[in-house]
Amino acid sequence: RVRSALGYNVASYKRIFQLATDRAISLDPGNFQITNTFPYGSISRLAPDDKDDTQFTLEIDGNQYVYKTTFRGQLLCQFFECISKRHRNKFGASKTYNCQRLRKNGSRVDNTLSIATYGIIESDVNGKVLREYHYQNIRTVGSDEQSRGLFFEASGRIKVFFTGDLAGVTGAIRMSLKQVGLTQNIKFISGQNINETISY
Repeated sequence: RVRSALGYNVASYKRIFQLATDRAISLDPGNFQITNTFPYGSISRLAPDDKDDTQFTLEIDGNQYVYKTTFRGQLLCQFFECISKRHRNKFGASKTYNCQRLRKNGSRVDNTLSIATYGIIESDVNGKVLREYHYQNIRTVGSDEQSRGLFFEASGRIKVFFTGDLAGVTGAIRMSLKQVGLTQNIKFISGQNINETISY
């Protein structure tokens, strides 16, 4: 699947980013000619600008490229997803935690949560991926320290998990959000009571 997003380089030339299976390319929207090709394996750095929430830097083969886009967080999430699925652990391994997911009927099922650069990955105990929750679709992350519960709202739905390493999970999420420049977009709330917050 090819994904596209519109951005600008620092010289204010419009560019369309397309993220393919093994590389990203930038296109001139005026004639759709390729202006740059970025093989994922050759990218040495991909990072948001701390001072400009629309800007990010890409480094490859000793060259640095700076781009601006209103959709920076979404583009970086998709960028990191494509890179990590092609070159696992290139920008840090996903951290995996044993958890239990709360079902709608109130029962719990054992599973794991992996905190990746682009989102939260839910898998069963055999390692089969069940769902991926991308950071650009998450609005709130909450924690109940008493019950060691974690919940987050993704695409309008609330998901609840319990883990023995609540601080580790929330800390890993914060670190990943910094990598994609979304620390200001997701609200963290601690000291919650899951029984009061979530309607089973």
